[in-house]
Amino acid sequence: MREKLRWELEKILTIEDDLILIRLSAQCVKDLPKYNRQNTWLLNEGGFRVI
Repeated sequence: MREKLRWELEKILTIEDDLILIRLSAQCVKDLPKYNRQNTWLLNEGGFRVI
């Protein structure tokens, strides 16, 4: 999945664009709401990807 996403993005990114893919731990994902405006990061218990 990650490689497919990277491949798809490479088709539309320009030389000025930067792309970084970072794997977050479960604890990091759980803490996302603490560091953002209320209702910015709604956690989906079924899983999600922060892009």
